[in-house]
Parts: sequence; structure tokens; C-alpha cells
Amino acid sequence: MTLEPIIKARPFSGLKDSVIFNEIAYYQPEGDTTGDWIELYNRSSNSWNLSGWVLTDKTYKEGWSIPEGTELKPGEFVVLTQYLDKFRTNYEAD
Repeated sequence: MTLEPIIKARPFSGLKDSVIFNEIAYYQPEGDTTGDWIELYNRSSNSWNLSGWVLTDKTYKEGWSIPEGTELKPGEFVVLTQYLDKFRTNYEAD
């Protein structure tokens, strides 16, 4: 018996040209006062207009809308944070 490997390329995911949740921080260790935050990453080759995207959790009925004019270019990251000033004291961010 002779065995030959069959190697087939996997098809691209339907989400390959999309924005992904790269990091999610919803529960910080004791002493970390940065609050909740998420990092989005644009892994596509296109710019994405995030205007009007709504983020919610179980305590918010209406959610929080990303401001108009928010664009995420290819390869860019954006962090959306509960407390910007506290986030900046713990992490380097523009």
C-alpha cells in the first residue's frame, strides 16, 4: 500500500474582508481602572465606515453609537473604551 498526502488549499473565509474584534476587555483584574474596552482591526483591503455601528451589553437598552465620520482604513486598529483618560494612563494610544 502506498499513501500519498492530499493537500488542498482551504477556501477563504467569507469574513476575510471584514472588521474583527481583535481584543475584548470586559473584566479587568483588581487595581485596573481602565473599564471596558474593545479593539477593532480592519483586516480587509477596503476602508470601512463604522459610523452608526451600535455597541450594547445587557445593561444598555439603546447602546452606544460610533460617531459619524469614523472610518477604519485597511490594516488599522481602533480602540473603543469606556474611560479614555484611564485607558491612556495604562496603555500607549493615539
